Amino acid sequence: MLVLLLDAGHWFTYPHIDPVAIHIYKGFGINWYGLTYVMGAVLVYLQLQSKSSRARTGLSIEQAQEFIVYTMFGIIIGGRLFFLIADMLTPIDKGGHSLTYYISNPLDIIAIWTGGMAFHGGLIGGVIGAVLYLRAIKVNVWPVLDEAVLWLPVAILLTRIANFIKPELPGRVTDSPIGFLFPGFDGYRYPSQLFEGIGMVLIVLPLV
Repeated sequence: MLVLLLDAGHWFTYPHIDPVAIHIYKGFGINWYGLTYVMGAVLVYLQLQSKSSRARTGLSIEQAQEFIVYTMFGIIIGGRLFFLIADMLTPIDKGGHSLTYYISNPLDIIAIWTGGMAFHGGLIGGVIGAVLYLRAIKVNVWPVLDEAVLWLPVAILLTRIANFIKPELPGRVTDSPIGFLFPGFDGYRYPSQLFEGIGMVLIVLPLV
């Protein structure tokens, strides 16, 4: 049976899902990727504003709201900055852009609505934004971060699903039957976004 499955070619067809989750007006809308940021922020806020969480962290509801705002600013700035650095280090013939290009097109520096956020930059920026805010209001950093990271795996899971929908960040080329033919990429590739998403589920399950 296993041999028959392995010889059956590729098992899955890439589901062409509209990357824009909510269409607003003439090409403007909210894409799935942006929506995952909002959902992640809401989940963390709901955690921090709960009575039990506030008892552990010392945050008020208003401070929990401000914490989310500062952290999201850090995530957006850090994620975009790291993306721009990576983009400028990528050869132009491989899709990168030079510093001269961004100087000539300054709007593209902040054009996060077209995509272009780096996970590691967002993580670093978010931590910096969170810590700076907590230091400013003189609240112990660690209890708050302990509460906030409870929902980090869920936020990453949602983001990786959005990466799959877009599509972006596929894995290496493979002849495995679980490979997908992603639009804009050559050959069948591992759905690495889904692999990481499954990993996040495995992290969350013991905490439920």
